[in-house]
Amino acid sequence: MLISPDTCYPGELSRPVRHTYVHFLLGRPADAAHGLVVPVALDPVRRRQVAIMAGQPHGLGRELIALSVLTWAASTLPEDAWPGPTADARISAAQHALATRLADPPSNIELAAAAGLHPHAFDRLFRRHTGSSPHAWGLRRRLDEACRRLMHGREPVGAIAHACGFADHRHFGVAFRRRFNESPIRFRRFRAPG
Repeated sequence: MLISPDTCYPGELSRPVRHTYVHFLLGRPADAAHGLVVPVALDPVRRRQVAIMAGQPHGLGRELIALSVLTWAASTLPEDAWPGPTADARISAAQHALATRLADPPSNIELAAAAGLHPHAFDRLFRRHTGSSPHAWGLRRRLDEACRRLMHGREPVGAIAHACGFADHRHFGVAFRRRFNESPIRFRRFRAPG
């Protein structure tokens, strides 16, 4: 299953999710991806499971077999095949602050001071490790939390905006629409369960 980077994740997460994409190839491996692909040869038990799975229509049995094969394959991978934590503890601390202080997000100056760096140096280091600015990274976390609350809560939109660090309902609406291409109210109406 491939998950878009803009997908909202329901539920409570205590830390950011790291993605590992797994693809099953029943033929030649991808030669062009040398060094990026970790091949795992199936043993006889897994080969039988894959054969059974290929012959079954969609259903729970097929999903359980796929999960079993995936779990086995993942357990055979070397330790260095999995992504490690952010190399710089200062960036991890800044990400933690941004992810936990949603209602009152820390400024770049605060984050830089906590990291013991000049704001420009901190911004460059943060971008190198995360691919985005501290502000953009924090905004994304705040919008993810707003998304979760809209889908699974009953709070008014204004209360969600305040809890996620937006100045007002209008500011929240603009940021939300820019990210999800619809208003928070419309998002809740068409995506919330029930």
